[in-house]
Amino acid sequence: MGADRGIHVEIDGPLYPLSVAKLLRALVEVEKPGLLILGKQAIDDDCNQTGKMVAGLLNWPQGTFASKVSFFYLFIHSAREEMYLL
Repeated sequence: MGADRGIHVEIDGPLYPLSVAKLLRALVEVEKPGLLILGKQAIDDDCNQTGKMVAGLLNWPQGTFASKVSFFYLFIHSAREEMYLL
């Protein structure tokens, strides 16, 4: 899997998870991607909210903390690492 192109969005001023999620929703409505892959959390504030908000705004399913993603025809399977507390 690769990328055919990228989109760089520049914004003046502070950004918050909801404003980024709304921006990404607008891009999805124009670009019509079949899949969004976002990072786990922001490096500056560790919010871990934007991906969940985008999924909610788009009414899309989501997989979080995926450590492995597999594709089979039109299906996507994601696995996540399990943490056990003893």
